[in-house]
Amino acid sequence: MNTAVEPAAPSWRGAAARYLDTSAKRWLDAPPDTGANVACAVCCHTTHVYALARIQLGANPVSGRLQRAVAERVAISDRWRDATPMYGSPGSDKESESDGSEAVLNASLLAFLGADGPAMTRAFANLWEVQRADGTWDWLDFGLQPFEADNHDWGAAMAALAVGMSGTVDSPGDGHGQDKLADYLRKRLSAGMRLHAQAVLLWAATTWTDLLSEQQRRDIGTRLAAVRQGDGWSLTKLGFDDAPLAAPDSVDGYATALVTYALCTAKLQSDSYERGLRWLENNQSDNGSWPGKSLNSDNPRAKRFMSDSASAYAVLALARCGT
Repeated sequence: MNTAVEPAAPSWRGAAARYLDTSAKRWLDAPPDTGANVACAVCCHTTHVYALARIQLGANPVSGRLQRAVAERVAISDRWRDATPMYGSPGSDKESESDGSEAVLNASLLAFLGADGPAMTRAFANLWEVQRADGTWDWLDFGLQPFEADNHDWGAAMAALAVGMSGTVDSPGDGHGQDKLADYLRKRLSAGMRLHAQAVLLWAATTWTDLLSEQQRRDIGTRLAAVRQGDGWSLTKLGFDDAPLAAPDSVDGYATALVTYALCTAKLQSDSYERGLRWLENNQSDNGSWPGKSLNSDNPRAKRFMSDSASAYAVLALARCGT
């Protein structure tokens, strides 16, 4: 008789799932007020990263609801530029920034959730429609780092990740947009791209395999490892030393989880990512989250948003690379 027993799931999983489900549901139930314009289906710090984590934790009603909301949003108009933007009046800079930012977020979220069919096709059509001539996208700028201030490189890296994860590399009709995107990222990599965006680019290069050379990947890994502090990383040292609440000596959950996952996925700098995993294993809060620190404000809402991001990437890192 076979008496083998399935190994128990790591203890961090249940608490992490409850925390992330609660945060995503809270945002879906009451997204921020955008005035006279529609509410977007996804945000950088909570629902977008939630989709990343659900790859590892499994689908549930909240992730299904999120996928449906994005599918409805991407199909809202025959042309993405004709849809009501999540921010900004017609013809304004904020309208253009909204078009680009949301196109990237929607396409990448659907790719993370493994969607296919009309919603995915439409999301990528919207993405290429509003791509800039230089290969990136206009991005919402509210002076808030790390997601909402001069984040064209991060957005482009996330778009590259979406391309790789969705399997659309070199697919008919998309080649020109992909070529522009790849050219942009390679140029920016050699011209001052923040380490924050480089971490996502390194991850993207594991799914879009000819995006970077092997030497470029190793160089990113070396740069990320060089700014490790003990067992973790500070978001400040990923390129945000000019932020209002920059704290270069303060390790935080988001930076540590993101870099740990990027290095582990790329199979680079094993000593560094193993130390990052130890930090994550030892720093989960009682409510299931990992501690994030805002670069912009010390109010509880800002901290919670960064904890949402930290927790999603911690789930990815521990699920893929932990014991």
